[in-house]
Amino acid sequence: MGFLLLGFLYLADPRPTFWYAVVAAAMLVFLVYLPALKLRVHFEWLLFFAAQYFGVFVLLIVVLFGGISSPFMPWFGAVILTGSLYLGGSRRLRNILIASAVAELLAVYFLSFAGVRFTPLAPMPLLDNVGALSDFCLVLYIMSLVFNFVDIVAANQSELQDEINSRRRTEAQLIEARERAEQAARSKAAFLANTSHELRTPLNAIIGFSDVIRSETFGALQNARYREYLDDIAISAQHLLRIINDILDLSKFEAGKGTLDGEEPIDLGAMIDAAQRMVRTQAHQAGIELVLIKTNMPPVLGNEQMLKQVLLNLASNAVKFTPRGGRVTIRSWRCDGGGAAIAVCDTGIGMNQDDIGVALTAFGQIDSAMGRRFAGTGLGLPLAKAMVELHQGRLEIESAPGRGTAVTMVLPPQRVLERSDVAA
Repeated sequence: MGFLLLGFLYLADPRPTFWYAVVAAAMLVFLVYLPALKLRVHFEWLLFFAAQYFGVFVLLIVVLFGGISSPFMPWFGAVILTGSLYLGGSRRLRNILIASAVAELLAVYFLSFAGVRFTPLAPMPLLDNVGALSDFCLVLYIMSLVFNFVDIVAANQSELQDEINSRRRTEAQLIEARERAEQAARSKAAFLANTSHELRTPLNAIIGFSDVIRSETFGALQNARYREYLDDIAISAQHLLRIINDILDLSKFEAGKGTLDGEEPIDLGAMIDAAQRMVRTQAHQAGIELVLIKTNMPPVLGNEQMLKQVLLNLASNAVKFTPRGGRVTIRSWRCDGGGAAIAVCDTGIGMNQDDIGVALTAFGQIDSAMGRRFAGTGLGLPLAKAMVELHQGRLEIESAPGRGTAVTMVLPPQRVLERSDVAA
């Protein structure tokens, strides 16, 4: 459109000057932006400089063709519209462009009112005739701007809709995956519960019959090797029963069905003594010193069987992962906030933060030489954590490789009873 207007003026002007060539060269500069825009290198800044150049070019045309009376004055509006549409994403650049166009327009008016005369290149009658053509070209330019902008908005909306649809599909897939995972977890819990019950019944029978035979209820055993075999049968069956019970308990906790049935006041001192006696043989056989540091602890309200199992799990793990000649310490104290705490500390192999995460995961076992020396299911710590949290408490683990581990069971103040309350 610019070349159309310039060609019309050049052909209709009886005495054209070299300024027509200058204006034509200025318009050719716009062609440089086309390959640059296709490369999309600093796209926003290229648009800004192109629009700025458009404003300077319009100013040049206005100055060359009559100043304030130039038929090309309305093209300043096209400059402002260009900046508003294509630089809307950058408020700062858009405002700079609009301010520049307004300043150029005001500069022309100021110079005209100051008495500066702008001698037009073409005769005034010719400029008057070109005004209608210029306005027509301006309308076409604005229409092309608007239609192009509408296409861009439609493309952006299409991309946005595609993104929304993609997110919806992803959300649906995630919901479906979550439902499948929940169903798998429910199926796993049901399977573990059913399998545990099915295994526990014959195991109880094995343990019961082995105890009857070991006690020689219906007659003496004539061969000492039979008694040795019976001891192995009973010990293996009891070990397997403990594992099955752990799996059954953990499946209940994972299904959210763990309960605190049979809550009663618990003498923590007596419970710690009982746990120490139960783990003392294991520690002695492993060549580990077992130390008890006990204060005068108040009773707590809870399930004694669960808390005793927690303490036994922690103490057994400490003995298991402590080398011969090491030490395992069980100590208790009152917390500053009124709660009660029992800690099991060892001088064993220790863990890093990643190992702690693995140890707290069901069936997770630390890959270490000490760990591979002993059998285990990896249920001790996860089960202890679940039982403590069922008492509104928490399990704290502090450990470092080669420096041992301290696992603390912390019970909240509302679980601690005063002795007067127990007596009443």
